[in-house]
Amino acid sequence: MAEVEGELRDTRAAITDERLMIEHLIKELAEGHDNFRQAEIDRDKHYADLEKELEDITNDVQKQQNECRAENDKIQGQCNIMEAEISALANKNEREMANFQRECKVLKNLTKAIADLEKTDIEETKNWANQLEAAKMKYRDMRSLFEGAYEQKKQEIADEELRKQAEEAAAREAENPSPKKGGKKGGKSGRKKSPKKGAGSKLTKGKSATESATTSKKSLQPPTSSAPSATTSKKDLSPTIDVPPAIESKEEGKDEIKEENADGDENASPQAPAPAIKEPSSPKKSKNPPRRGKRAKK
Repeated sequence: MAEVEGELRDTRAAITDERLMIEHLIKELAEGHDNFRQAEIDRDKHYADLEKELEDITNDVQKQQNECRAENDKIQGQCNIMEAEISALANKNEREMANFQRECKVLKNLTKAIADLEKTDIEETKNWANQLEAAKMKYRDMRSLFEGAYEQKKQEIADEELRKQAEEAAAREAENPSPKKGGKKGGKSGRKKSPKKGAGSKLTKGKSATESATTSKKSLQPPTSSAPSATTSKKDLSPTIDVPPAIESKEEGKDEIKEENADGDENASPQAPAPAIKEPSSPKKSKNPPRRGKRAKK
């Protein structure tokens, strides 16, 4: 009986434990149902949140895509513009290269032409220098000819003046013959007094002859000529010619001879006029006459 009672107690304890377990399981089941319902609610809420977030993300993505498309279109437009500019620059570069090559050819031709012109200029300069020297030589020759002709003409005029003066003196003596004095004494006294008279006439006639010679020299003075070139010195190109003093001394000597002859013939009978004293003609013009300031003294 004790064993049965022990088993009964054990069975009762097991049933109690089973009941407690059932209650606990029912309680856990109720809690599980509550948790399930809460989980469904949370699921629906989270699902709505996810949908909303997905929609926001989709909107953002769409917006970003639109912005990217706009940016892409803008960049594409800039790329097109850059490609057009690159094409234009390439065309311009080709044109500039063509122009540069053409200008290089022109420059090469010009350089060659300049070298040829410089060579031609040097040759022409030499030719002009030779022509200038020839012109200078010709000018010197013409000047020497002119000086010789001037000297010859001046000598001819001086001789003509002397001849005219001699003829005038002879004509005056023929018109006014001096009275004869009788005897040798009278002749001697007349001859002794004649030098005094001749001295005064010598002075007056010498002055007149000198003045006439000076006037003829001034009239025969050659005109001033322009220099043939700027390099020719003034000394070589001055056309003025110094009259040598020998000509004046010759003219004065001729006047003195005429006066002495006139004084010596005062007591003589009037005869035909004395022939004019002619000086020897000047020598022919030389090709190289002496320069001014370097003339040989005669």
